[in-house]
Amino acid sequence: MPNPTPADRPADLLRAAADLLRAAATAAAEYSGSTTWQSVPHFPDQPDADFTTLMAGPGRRLHKGGGRGASYMNAPVSEYVALVGPGAGLALAAWLERAAEDAETVGADYRALAVARQLLGTTTTETDTATRCTHCGLEVEDRGDPGFGRYTPRWVHIPGGYQTCNPQQANSPRAAPPAAPAAPEEPTR
Repeated sequence: MPNPTPADRPADLLRAAADLLRAAATAAAEYSGSTTWQSVPHFPDQPDADFTTLMAGPGRRLHKGGGRGASYMNAPVSEYVALVGPGAGLALAAWLERAAEDAETVGADYRALAVARQLLGTTTTETDTATRCTHCGLEVEDRGDPGFGRYTPRWVHIPGGYQTCNPQQANSPRAAPPAAPAAPEEPTR
């Protein structure tokens, strides 16, 4: 069997996202001189005014231009950017690093993988998590047999076909999708 590519290994994907985010957050913090950013309204006495400036401290604007006078950003955008500034980015990168370590020992967290895929631009759609195990993030498939009697779902990890997330551990949780589909109705006679 060939060695898995980094995209096939959840720990490598998580580390790549953590590295990307940490580099961007560190560069932004160094450039701005702060890890805490603020959205400052241009007209504080007018609560409905939508003009704000993104600041990294007193007198340190984070965007330039704007033609005449001071540059501005729309308030919702500025407030969001300030909320997820370098401080949040560095904390998120540390969380992704811990998730990568966990992925190597107990299995990948599908939520951390979803964040990593968004950051790396490799996400497909929301359906990407529809067939992922809620416990370990690996792909699962229903191999229940509807042919005889009442249908009973039997979720297994693929590849491998294991019903438990970690077959080597006695207390390992069973494979389960985020929202298991409803069983087909029994015909009434």
